Amino acid sequence: MISVVRIGGGTSSVEISVEDARPLHEEVLAIAKDASADMAPLLRELSSPTGNVMMRAEKPSSAWTFDAETWTTAAKELQTRCEP
Repeated sequence: MISVVRIGGGTSSVEISVEDARPLHEEVLAIAKDASADMAPLLRELSSPTGNVMMRAEKPSSAWTFDAETWTTAAKELQTRCEP
C-alpha cells in the first residue's frame, strides 16, 4: 500500500516498499491495458510512483522521474470519473 505521496517545494517522494510497489504497479498497468483510450493514459500515470520505486530499487542512481503535477491531475480526473 502507498502510505504517502509527498509533493511540495518542487520535490516529491513516495513511501512504499518495492515488494508492495511491484504487484500494485502490475495490477494498475493490467487495468490500463484493458481500459478505454481516454482512461488508459490516466491509469498509466497513476502507476508512475510505483514504477519509479521499482526503477530506483533496481538502479539506485536512476533519476526520480515522477511528475507530481501530472500525477495529481490524473488522480483527480480518475476520481471525478469514477465517483458515483
